[in-house]
This record gives sequence, C-alpha cells and structure tokens, in this order.
Amino acid sequence: MSLFVFNNAFLSNVETDLFTIVAQDGGLGDNNTGADLGSNYIQIMYQPTLNSFGGQIVDAIVNHSPYTVAVVGVDSTFVGPDGTPVKGKAGLTYCPDAAGQIWIFYDLSQCAGAGYYTLDGANNKIDLPNPVVLFHELSHAYHYGVGDATCTNGAPNNPGLYEVQAINDENLLRAELGLPQRALVYAGGCRAGGSGGSGGGGGSGGGGSCFIVTAAYGSPNAPEVNRMRMVRDGLLRRSFFGEEFFARFYQEYDQFSPRIATEMELSPRFRILITKLTVEPLLEYFKLLQSYIAGAWQNPELFEDFIVQSIQEFVVRLSEAGIDSGQAAQIQGSVCGIAKSLENRILSEGPSSELSDPEIDAVCKQLAQFIQSSTGTRVHILWALLRPLEMFWGAVARAQSGGYTGREIASEFVAAMADWLGHVPLEAFSCVRPNHAETDLRYLSEKIMTVPSVRHTFGWRLLLWYQGTVPHLDEILRSSGFCESTGNAEEG
Repeated sequence: MSLFVFNNAFLSNVETDLFTIVAQDGGLGDNNTGADLGSNYIQIMYQPTLNSFGGQIVDAIVNHSPYTVAVVGVDSTFVGPDGTPVKGKAGLTYCPDAAGQIWIFYDLSQCAGAGYYTLDGANNKIDLPNPVVLFHELSHAYHYGVGDATCTNGAPNNPGLYEVQAINDENLLRAELGLPQRALVYAGGCRAGGSGGSGGGGGSGGGGSCFIVTAAYGSPNAPEVNRMRMVRDGLLRRSFFGEEFFARFYQEYDQFSPRIATEMELSPRFRILITKLTVEPLLEYFKLLQSYIAGAWQNPELFEDFIVQSIQEFVVRLSEAGIDSGQAAQIQGSVCGIAKSLENRILSEGPSSELSDPEIDAVCKQLAQFIQSSTGTRVHILWALLRPLEMFWGAVARAQSGGYTGREIASEFVAAMADWLGHVPLEAFSCVRPNHAETDLRYLSEKIMTVPSVRHTFGWRLLLWYQGTVPHLDEILRSSGFCESTGNAEEG
C-alpha cells in the first residue's frame, strides 16, 4: 500500500535517514498528506532513479506492499504499545494489525546520546547508526509484506529466523554505506552510560524474546512459551532488580539464541533434541521453582513427591522421543563442561569423553559452540540456564543409577535449588536506586525469596557486595527478613 511518517519533532530526521537508505536518490519525496492514517502523518513517495539495495526495499514497501507501514521517530523514553521500552532495543516493529498496518518505532536519540552498538563477526562492537536501525525495522516490514515472515495473534511465528532475515538485509545496506558487516546474532544495545537492555537493531515488539522456546513449540503463543513468559513477566520482572536482571540476561542470551532457533527451524531432528535436552528440563525446573517459592517448601514431603513425579514423567517423554535416559549423567557432564568453559573463558566441547549416542553428542557440542560464541561475563546465562540444567539432569542421572531413593534425590535437589536461588548474580542490583531498594527487597522477600535460608544467603551476600556504600542497607535487609543479627557472611 504505502509508507507514512509521523509528523512530530523527528520528521526531518526520519526523512533524512530514508534519503540515506535510498543512496540519496532524488526520486524520494512526500506529498504532505497522510490521508490513510490522518493529518498527523506524511506519505512517502518513491520513484527510483538509482539502483541500490536500500532503494529496492523502500520501493517494495512504498509501491508494492499489501500493508500500510507507519514509521514513528521517538526518543529513548518511548515505550511501545505492548509495554516494551525502545531504549536498548534501538527499534521496534510490530506485526500487521487487523487494519493491515505495520507500526515501526525507532530511537533517534541513540539511547539518550550514549549510542547504540552491535557486534561484528569477531565479536567487536560496531556502531548502529540511525539509518541502519530504521532500515533493519523496514526489513521486517518488507518480509511481512512479501509473506516470508508471518504472525499469529499479533506475535511473530519465528522471531529468531526473522532476525536473521533482517540482519542479512542490514549487511547489504552496510556494504552500500561502507560500514562494517554485522554478525548474524541479535546482540548489542546501549554503549557505556546508556544502561539499556539487549538490542542490536530492533526486532518485533515484546518484552524479551524466548527464541529457543518458541522454536521448540512452533509458536510464540504455545502454552509452554506462555508458561515461561508468565513466570518471567508475572513474577520475576516485577521489581527494579528483576527488570535489570533480565536486561542483562538478554544481552547475553540474544547473542546466541537466534542461531540455535534458526538451526531448529532448518532441522526437525535438531529441534526435537534441543527441546528434550534443554527446553523441557528448564520448563520442568522452573515449574518446580514456582511451586517451591509459592509455599511448597513448607511441606517438604509433598514437594519431594512432586519432584520425583516430575522426573519420572520427564524420563517417559525422553523414551518416547527415542532418547536413552541412561545417558543422563553424560548429558549433565556436557552441561557442566559448557559452564566451566564460560567460567574460565576457554573453549571446550563439554566433557572429555563423548556421549554414547553420537547424535546427542554432536548436538551437545554444537550447543556448546553456539553458547561460547557469546561475549562478556555471561554470569546470567550460567545462573539462569546452565545451573538449572545441571541440577535437573543430575537428578535424572541419580534416578536412573538406581543407587538413590526418590526421597534422597528430591531432598538433594531441593537443597541445590535453595542454594542456587540465594546465589543469584548481584550485578543487576547495583543499578537499583537506594530509594527503590527497600521496595524491591520487600517484593523479593514476599514473592521470590520466600524461604528464610535463601533470604539470609542473599542478604549477607548483598551486604558484602555493597560494603557499607548504601546507607542503612543492613537495617533494610533485617526489616525485610534478609538478615538476622547472627550468622556468617558468604562470599558472593
């Protein structure tokens, strides 16, 4: 149908970026009317006189797309219609709505002046200038128009694959502009001082992309995806600490997850194995965690029975997928190997010995390579993904060994879960303002760290972390139930 730009203070900036995208082709213009969307929009007209890749994409949207595309330039304070902040994302593109309109919002303030970056093939930071951000979002709109990107109920059906599409297009524009090529990963964000979450050239709107879980179940609206999203957004992110934690988590996760999701899309067997080896164990783990913090810890025998049942049902599903649960100890060893390689910042393919099933062994090594391609500290990936996988596969391995009773396995699992929860990475808490600390700690005490031993572990670690730099922190921790008057501090 057509392309429109919202007539606000950023109008001239958006039109300048479009002019850059079409290689300064004089065939680009506007007709000063936004009849289809209202008087606040300017319609973009384009009759190409130059041959450029950027121009081809704009021509397809302006003159051939079945959708109306609306571009809105914003600053870093903007929040999308679904509640997603643009800051850190650089840009947001939403699925075609019932009226056949695609909405694009992009941050022309460059993260309030801090600047945006993404990564090249060597994991070096490279700039993400405004014309490139806009083009990345226009690429999403283009692919919706030609039909090789689709949505269900307002959510992209394969966000990982669609990011790869947009990055490939972005690299062709980068070549025309003489800019460095970008790696095929959804990674980046605000440069130092911007404090924005994961980004790297936009993507579809949403509060953090569950690329792998979505690829596992074929839809962002699958019950399993919604369950993970409910735990994340309805429980874990409802504090300043939780929000900052997930901003840091997605900076790490989004560096490798689109690659895994794309491979899952291309290989049905790879999808099944990743689902059974990583996705389902994580779903089981967080289901158990949700019950634990909701009060199950107060009835240990009943909760332990629940754990044993969960493991038994998981083993049955493994068998149905043709996976031998007798390899559980080796799979746990592979996960431990990946974790160790990230902690020591060395490359490793997991355990020194290969798994007895060559197919599973190959998948574990490929998974290790994907994860090891990420950069930075990666402490949030270690804590939120790899440690739970270690714990769950360890429990399955002990169950299959025949040397432990169900009660022993469950009791050890509960102790490990409590220790894990108390050792959540503290880096995100350093961004919580002192005036929010008490509110955050009370929320964590009431909703997340409901177990006294977990609160005490976390509280003493937080005291050591701040070393007296936050006024009255010890009093706030005690009043929130995180510290007692006696006890030994643990190292963070």
